[in-house]
Amino acid sequence: MKTAKQVSFCFKNAAELGSEIRRLKLDIPFDKNISLIGRKFKLGNKVVPNRLAVQPMEGADALPFDSAQGKPDGSPGKLTFRRYTRFAQGGFGLICVEATAVMAEARSSSSQLYLHKQNVEKFSQLVKAIRKAAFDSCRHKVTIIIQLTHPGRYCRPEGTPRPFITHHNPVLDRIHNISAKYPVVTDDDLDRLQDRFVTAAQLAFEAGFDGIDIKSCHRNLLAELLGSFTRKGKYGGSFENRTRFLRETITRIKENVPGLMLATRMSAYDAIPHPYGFGVDRKDPRKFDLSEPIKLARMLKKCGVSILNVSMDNPVATSSSDKSSDVMTDDASIPGEHPLVNLNRTMNITRKIQKSVPDLPVIGRGFSWFRQFMPYVAAGAIKNGSVAIVGIGRGALAYPDMAKDIIRSGSLDPVRCCITCSACMQILRDGGNAGCVIRDSEIYGLEYRQRRQFAPDSLKTEARRCHYCESATCTAGCPAHIDVPGFIKAYAEDNIDEAFKIIRRSNVLPEVCSHLCPTWLMCEGACIESAISQNPIRIKDIQYAVCWMARDRGLVGTKIPKKSSGKTVAIIGAGPAGVSCAVKLLEAGHNVTIFERENQAGGTPQTVIRSGRISGVKEEVDAVLRPGIQAGRLVIKYGWELGKNITLPNLRKEFDAVLLASGLWKELSIGKADGVIDALTFLTKVKRGEIISVPKKVAILSGGDSAMDAAVTAKELGAVDLYVVYNGSLSEMHWHMDDAWFRTSGANLLSLTKPVRYEVSKKGKLTGLKTCRTEYGLPDSNGTRKLKIVPGSESVLKVDMIIEAMGLGIANDLKKTLQGIRFNEHNLIKTTGNDSFATGLNKVFAAGGLINGGASVVHCIVDGMKAAAQIDHFLKHRK
Repeated sequence: MKTAKQVSFCFKNAAELGSEIRRLKLDIPFDKNISLIGRKFKLGNKVVPNRLAVQPMEGADALPFDSAQGKPDGSPGKLTFRRYTRFAQGGFGLICVEATAVMAEARSSSSQLYLHKQNVEKFSQLVKAIRKAAFDSCRHKVTIIIQLTHPGRYCRPEGTPRPFITHHNPVLDRIHNISAKYPVVTDDDLDRLQDRFVTAAQLAFEAGFDGIDIKSCHRNLLAELLGSFTRKGKYGGSFENRTRFLRETITRIKENVPGLMLATRMSAYDAIPHPYGFGVDRKDPRKFDLSEPIKLARMLKKCGVSILNVSMDNPVATSSSDKSSDVMTDDASIPGEHPLVNLNRTMNITRKIQKSVPDLPVIGRGFSWFRQFMPYVAAGAIKNGSVAIVGIGRGALAYPDMAKDIIRSGSLDPVRCCITCSACMQILRDGGNAGCVIRDSEIYGLEYRQRRQFAPDSLKTEARRCHYCESATCTAGCPAHIDVPGFIKAYAEDNIDEAFKIIRRSNVLPEVCSHLCPTWLMCEGACIESAISQNPIRIKDIQYAVCWMARDRGLVGTKIPKKSSGKTVAIIGAGPAGVSCAVKLLEAGHNVTIFERENQAGGTPQTVIRSGRISGVKEEVDAVLRPGIQAGRLVIKYGWELGKNITLPNLRKEFDAVLLASGLWKELSIGKADGVIDALTFLTKVKRGEIISVPKKVAILSGGDSAMDAAVTAKELGAVDLYVVYNGSLSEMHWHMDDAWFRTSGANLLSLTKPVRYEVSKKGKLTGLKTCRTEYGLPDSNGTRKLKIVPGSESVLKVDMIIEAMGLGIANDLKKTLQGIRFNEHNLIKTTGNDSFATGLNKVFAAGGLINGGASVVHCIVDGMKAAAQIDHFLKHRK
């Protein structure tokens, strides 16, 4: 028999599919009278306009945090509204809104929907939007149900696993790294959880939902309770006890919210060996035993359930690929098993339950795999009584208006159908928003690729490509000289602690560097795979993964010695150089005071660089510095600026040493006009929310990091025509993004173009930029080619805004305060030697941009660490 992978979907017509079903001797129904799908159906006190339902599928696109309330939000986000209104416009008669948490600490992610008193109105808006979209598009009244859940083992409310378990299961405990001593939820916890479900149901009714679905499937907490044979107490052991929570919760909801339709999605077979599974043959977990699921279905009918949504898991899902989401695989077959055999099993289970409880409408699953032939299978399942309603899962993500096409035209467009590639599931597992990567690539394609880039399995594969070289060129290419092969090897061996220790020895702020370092010019550019395959190891990505995992495990904090040296050091600036110096001085036992002009630490990465390029700066800096603050060895004073409320002479009197690390904050300029702004000011104001839009025509002068960030930000804020004006060739630009960005509509690169002056109106308003063309001359005796102006090439570029990013210098106000400090020919602080950070003024040292002219962040960090070593030596040997 061919394996599932070998059996691709290769049926050109319905006859070929039918032939394959007969060849395999399967009982998959097939009927060409698809008018059955469009018939109305009485469901409780509602009439559903057709037999097609959207299954509850997590999108992970809720609003994660309510800053006004200072607590988790969980309200539907823009993509949530988009997804469900598309389903409604597409003609589905029943829409099951995805798994929604009933408590903040029980969410599968920070972006899971969470219904509570403060956001009922947001959910009400979603309901109204769905109803309006359905009526405007299809002129029918859609039925809307919301699924309420507790994820159980899959709780990750802030990204870190916080599992709730009802019993210890050797299979799932191993997969989720849960120790035998990990506590199980108590009976009292479960009693209180019932209250949460009742409250959430009341809120759902208030929001306007027609019904609620109590999720008891895919190994969430309630599904796990159904298999809690080994649990003690009133919620475990006997069938009555294991089903108690579900039955009592549904009964209480019916009593408290009598107008609400009740449903549950139940895993009738979870493929976990007895005594931990439900619906499983006690001798062979590969076989199902539906005696208990059918018994429970009958009991739920008596409790008031109007709809039973039948699901199940597959034996393959007990491996490390265990699913935690509701974007379920229709073809997750046993290895070597034909996918149609798995689908036959799914439909057989659903059919047996529906036949056993004929007066309880059952929603079936597994239809998306059949693509354009799905209507025939769906019609057959309805006709032979296998299901009352056809549930469509990921197929609806790919083809949201499939219901309308089936009912109106009697067919589906093959090129719009789900191809069961599982990318929608993968993007959710990787922490992204779930959607169809193939059919809705404009929304989900980029995020899928980015999430895959940092997914553990992807990075482990990458780490195993490393040659683990001795005397490695990648280490030599790193300004911090990190032992790159060492930390990559540790990562490949799952030794995160060791990997981070290796990195941390050479770089105290490695997570910041993993975002901002131009690694193609450094470690990755020096990787031997650059020469061998032109595909260097993704060192930067692996470093980032190690760093955030280390921070998550609490490994980042500075180790503070018990005994203080008694020496005090003042550091001006809490940017990369200042913070890295502070860390090393704290480790040496000294007392440090940081003076920072802003209201937060992190320097340029935190206050200026756009969020889309970097994250986690504050988190890393806070974690690194927190131990020093807690030990009383570190004080950070915000809102203090040299020359304004502190002076260098006073600092020299009060402290044993002073480090100048305030950075460069003055952009070079060719003039002034209303409409001209420097890049640092522009980016800072955007990040603060002070600039929210830009004119239609914007020019960016120069082509470095600030220019790149300003260009991307200006485009995001509404620039229609954007011009990056650079007096050099493209090869000389310090540009982090792919050159393909310049093929974005409205993005233009004007290389070998020199800005001359600004054209302004009589009122001083910018009207344009005068430029001239330049070209390279012939190489001189040293091989250098100098730029020269092309005669007669002047022209005026009509723009409404210019952002200057032509280089940085020391602000004049700061220079005036640095009496006794010498400056070099580049107008930077002059030190006493090439490898020295001493300024020549007693006690005073300098690091970072003030001496390196605004080099990369890793150079500033290395400066800070080296300066700390020299300050430490100075303090220990000072007479």
